[in-house]
Parts: sequence; structure tokens; C-alpha cells
Amino acid sequence: EEPMEGTMETAPPEGTVPPGETPPEEEQPEEDGSRTWMWVAVAVIGILIVVLAYLAFRPSGEESYKMGLSLSTLNNPFFVTLKEGAEEAAEKAGVELIVVDAQDDPAKEATNMEDLIQQGVDAILVNPTDADAIVPSIQKANEADIPVFTIDRGANGGVVVSHIASDNVAGGAAAGKFLCESIGGEGKVVELEGIAGTSAARDRGNGFNTYMSNECSGVEIVARQTANFNRAEGLTVFENILQAQPEINGTFAHNDEMILGAIEAAEAAGRAGEIVFVGFDAVDDAVAAVNAGRLAATIKQQPSEMGRLGIEIAVKFLDGETVEQYIPVDLSLVSGDFAPVEPEPTEVTLGLSLSTLNNPFFVTLRDGAQAAADAAGVKLVVVDSQDDSAKEATNIEDLIQQGVSVIMINPTDAAAIVPSVQKANEAGIPVFTIDRGTDGGTIVSHIASDNVA
Repeated sequence: EEPMEGTMETAPPEGTVPPGETPPEEEQPEEDGSRTWMWVAVAVIGILIVVLAYLAFRPSGEESYKMGLSLSTLNNPFFVTLKEGAEEAAEKAGVELIVVDAQDDPAKEATNMEDLIQQGVDAILVNPTDADAIVPSIQKANEADIPVFTIDRGANGGVVVSHIASDNVAGGAAAGKFLCESIGGEGKVVELEGIAGTSAARDRGNGFNTYMSNECSGVEIVARQTANFNRAEGLTVFENILQAQPEINGTFAHNDEMILGAIEAAEAAGRAGEIVFVGFDAVDDAVAAVNAGRLAATIKQQPSEMGRLGIEIAVKFLDGETVEQYIPVDLSLVSGDFAPVEPEPTEVTLGLSLSTLNNPFFVTLRDGAQAAADAAGVKLVVVDSQDDSAKEATNIEDLIQQGVSVIMINPTDAAAIVPSVQKANEAGIPVFTIDRGTDGGTIVSHIASDNVA
């Protein structure tokens, strides 16, 4: 289209391209390198902030958990060592650990547990004074969603995540085995028990007594008293037992504190040399007593290891890991160069009551019995009833009073002898009849010819 007359043709604005023309190629500026590195730096800083924030607030034991450790008493070296093991593990894991001492008082323990709950601890590790008395406190912690772990001693109720302890039943049995072998499988033994109601006292006692009943029936438990895991009480209780028991061959205590007190009492009475002492825990004083020959043996626990494992298991649980309900801690026996006591030969005395020695038949019977007794190394006491039932009854009574091991009778009369046989039965003396029988009483065996044949 032609421009109108009187108008002027204007040039396109600078930078525009007239229609139909190809725009010229422009030279592109190079990318600014400094700006690229700036964005990289920003990204790195952002990542670092996220990582640091995660490390600061993630649920881990490193400087983030606060735990409570409630101990039954710190007046016992065993629990002092347990506390130290827990404190070392807590410091290593960055855990704040609050330790409270119940002083062997269930009421104080309940107050301590309530305080830990009020402080909002993340977990509670408890060594109960009493397995029943601790239950309400554990239940309160459960209601507050605070996980509970028991150490060394268990609880009879409440929800407990894990129990960290030695196998006290096995430890009691090991103590029983050592003591039984040391006194030759027979004799009189005393048991000093721990605090009634504690799982440690219950389990150690069960292990010890089960072994003695099943494997060491020649031993008689002549006294069984509690000394509350306390050395001073062990001394006092054992002083009284020494006065009441003229013969004691061995003593087992549920912990070392009690056995050390018992040793002191026996030494003061001049009777320590006749008694084999066995303890439980292997605290430093007990190990020293073993080395000195005053204590025969002690069952070694690892209280420091219990404390360490308690903290580590609690941290794992709080970190969301699965933990076992029972965490066993190894036991071992600590003993010196202690030579087991060889059993002394038991003197066996047999009583032989004959109807008469005025008959060559019974003289020959006596001679055969005497020859057999000599060959067996046993003592034979022969009495002659002279065919008199009253004298026979007197003879049997004399044999019972002498404490013979066995009575062999050739009765003068089958009916008249019955009361004498029954007296021997009551005294726990086995009775055998020879040649002639009896009409009553308990007879182990009847040795005779077949007179019917």
C-alpha cells in the first residue's frame, strides 16, 4: 500500500525487525560462574541445617535421655558397684542418670519412685527392696508411660520391659553343690537367708535347698534364719545359732555380707575351723576372705555388668529397638585352694539278739555273724535272752539306747517280741529276723530255712 501523500515513512523502533526480514544473530552473554557456586553453597548450608536439626532432636541416648536408678540400698558394696557400672555406662551414652537410695525401706522406695515419675524421667531402672511392695510404684510408672526395668531383683507385678539379673536359682544350686562336696555329703548345715520377699533371697534359697534335697540327702539343715543381707545381723544371728547348735559343719548365706558376719561370730567363739562357709556375690571383702582361707567359696556375680546392661538395654528400648524380657548375667564360683573334706568312715554297729546261747545251733549262728561282721569291718554286739521274753525285751531296749545301726533278732516268742520291734521302728532302726519270725512290727528281711519244706 502506498503511503498517503503528505505523510512521512517512519523507521521501526530500534531492536525490532521489519516484516519479512530475518533477525540477525545476537551474541549471548556467558553465564556468571560466581552465581552457580553461590547456589551450591546455599544448598549445602541447607542440608547441614537439616542434618544438625535431626541430630539435635532425634530420639537417641546421646545427651537426650534422663533415667532414674532406684537402688534398694547403698549400704552394701554390691549395689555401690552396680551404681558405678550404671553411671559409667550413662556417661558414655550421654544419659542423665538420677540415683536414689531406698535404704532397704519399701516406703522410702515408693517415695523415691514417685519423685522420679514427677521429674519426668524417660525410663526407670529399679532394684526392689521387696518384690510385692514395689508393684504399686511400677504400676504408677506404667500409667505415666515410663518404661520400667528391674535389676538383680525382680517384681511380682506391673509391666516390666526387661529383667537384668544373674540366674540366682542356678547360683544357689552351685553353692549347695560346693558345700555338699566340701563336707563330704553329710553333716549339719545352717542357711542364712536374705530379706524376705526379695526375688534374690527366694531364688537363691530355692536353688540351694532343691540341690540339697535331691543330691545331698545326707546333710541336715539344722537352722534357717534371715539376717536381711546385712553383715551386723549376720554376726548376731549366727552367734545365737552357735549357742543353740553344738555341731555345725557348713553354712551358706544368700549374700557375702551375712556370711562375713557369720565368720566373725564363729571366729570369736573359736569354732570357725570346724565350719565350711559359702557366700554369694564375690564382693571385694569376700574375695579377700577366700584368699585368706577364712571363706571357702562365694558365687561371683557381676554387679557392674548389671548396671551397664541396664542402661544400654533401656537406651535401646527408647531408641525403638526390640529387647529381651530377661537379660542373664554370667555367674562363676570363686574359691581358694580349698580341699574338700573327705567323709570320715561311719562306724556301723549291729545288734544281734539271740533267743539262747545254750544251744549249739545258735552258737554257730553267732559265730557266722561275727565272722561276717569282722570281714565287713563293722562292730557286732551280741545279747543272749536265755529263752526269756522279758530279758529279750530288756536286751532290745539296751540295743536301741546304744544307737545301733541295725538290730537282728532271733525271737524267743513271735508275739512277745512285737512291742520291741515296734520300739526299734520308732527309733528309725531297721530290724531283721533270723531263723524265727515275728507276728508284728516292721521287718526289713527275714532270714531262715524253709521250715515247711
